[in-house]
Amino acid sequence: MCYNLDMRRLLSFIVCLSVSVALFAQTWDQLSELEKYAVAFSSNLFEINEENHFDFSNKSNAEEGKQILKDSWGITDYQSLVDNFNTLEERGHSGAYDELLKLLDKHKKKSILEIAQAENLDVLDTSRLYYASTMKTVLGSHGIEAWDEGREITTLRWGIGAGYISYEEAVKLLEPVVERIQNDYVSWDDYMAHYIAGRCFYGLYSSNYKTLAEKAIKAAENTRKTIPYEEIKFTAKNADKKHVMTFDKSIYKPSKEALRWEEIQKLSTQEPGEKVLAELEKFEAEYPESKNITFWIHLDSLRRCAESKAVVGFIESYGAYLEALPAENEISINTKYVYMYALNDIGQPQQTLMVFDSLPDSMKKNVYFYYQYACAYYILSLQTPVESEKYIYESRAAAAFEQCEKIGYVLNDFIKNWIKSVK
Repeated sequence: MCYNLDMRRLLSFIVCLSVSVALFAQTWDQLSELEKYAVAFSSNLFEINEENHFDFSNKSNAEEGKQILKDSWGITDYQSLVDNFNTLEERGHSGAYDELLKLLDKHKKKSILEIAQAENLDVLDTSRLYYASTMKTVLGSHGIEAWDEGREITTLRWGIGAGYISYEEAVKLLEPVVERIQNDYVSWDDYMAHYIAGRCFYGLYSSNYKTLAEKAIKAAENTRKTIPYEEIKFTAKNADKKHVMTFDKSIYKPSKEALRWEEIQKLSTQEPGEKVLAELEKFEAEYPESKNITFWIHLDSLRRCAESKAVVGFIESYGAYLEALPAENEISINTKYVYMYALNDIGQPQQTLMVFDSLPDSMKKNVYFYYQYACAYYILSLQTPVESEKYIYESRAAAAFEQCEKIGYVLNDFIKNWIKSVK
């Protein structure tokens, strides 16, 4: 009996191993023509993630691909996969790059920091503006489109393996992308160099663009050992032949001013506090045109190590800048919360309520803003000497605190006991 059981296990193992070997044994010649092009154009991330290039649908690494989609893209199902594809098609990083080129053209006589200040750019977009200024003469008319296109194909291949999309639908989506790449570049090297330049643009968020680019170049060179790129043909009918790229051109080489700015960007990733604040103040004194750009880093550090009165004064000194921001801009929203908290802390609840009234309706329902609203009425109930007003303020504060609790805010015992005392 034991012998038969062991034999069955052995046979089962051999069958599984045979299936696995068969998947990995797929060859270039077994791929359709479209699959060959898709494999070539998505080879970089497949190589970096040590996946089988010739397993077009990524069946042999389905779980790994599924995890990458979730961790790096937030893709967990069919809809999020297709939404991501459409976003890359419609805008992606290449869209952001193109918008920055328009700003450079709009403000031809201004410095990068002056443009960033005028257009209310944040720290990262200012770094990207430096990139666009340097790389536009290298990249040419197709910019970093290759970066988005390569990722579109890669995520679709991972999506097939993950079971999020059928092979047929994925192929239908990637066909025009493959054709566009064939038309827009003169060779695989030209395409891949543009792709790697886009990886540099992406890497600006943490200033590790050089490392990412070097890793991508190494991966590209490694794929030559397995993928016969000489078989990949390009029509080049829409190619920018004056800006054909090679790998050595794909790595972003920042100017002296851009490198100085990178020091400020790195501050934005550090824990806010006195050290960051001191460095910022030094930089802002040297480059006063940077003050709007560094506003949030400055405020975030200031609220960690200064009194609320100083925080209020700082925010109010930037009135014109904040008014120019869209109502639902992240910096605008975050600043209003810090402002409300600080105003309550220094005993200016009427001003807190005015800020609350200025919020978009969607944000008024946010429990943290609503809690500050409740606190403002609580403070008013303590400040007023008029009993009729005190009753109104207490009622509004108690109702607001209770609503906060209903929508998930954990009230402390002091507030809970106070609500009971005024009921």
